[in-house]
Amino acid sequence: MKILLDWNFWKKELECGIERKEYVERALKFLETDKIISIIGVRRAGKSMLMRQIAKRLIESGKEKNEILIVNFEDKRIVEYNSKILDEFFNVYKEELNPKDFQ
Repeated sequence: MKILLDWNFWKKELECGIERKEYVERALKFLETDKIISIIGVRRAGKSMLMRQIAKRLIESGKEKNEILIVNFEDKRIVEYNSKILDEFFNVYKEELNPKDFQ
């Protein structure tokens, strides 16, 4: 849970950098469809900040904080584990935050 708390807005505000409005709005349009999006780019290009900006915009538009889950796969604490950690993350998220889509 500690790892998840560090990457999500559930209990604190996170630094979001300078908003990249065009990219945020393009991503939000994809979220209205049933499409899966990937944000790709070189290291340190701002992918994680963009995800935070998208999450922040969703929260500002009325989405509950506990309905948004961000996992940064480059976090060294995650890299130490195998892929089973993803199931554990999701189970902890559902149990601790009880988002309405999973009730």
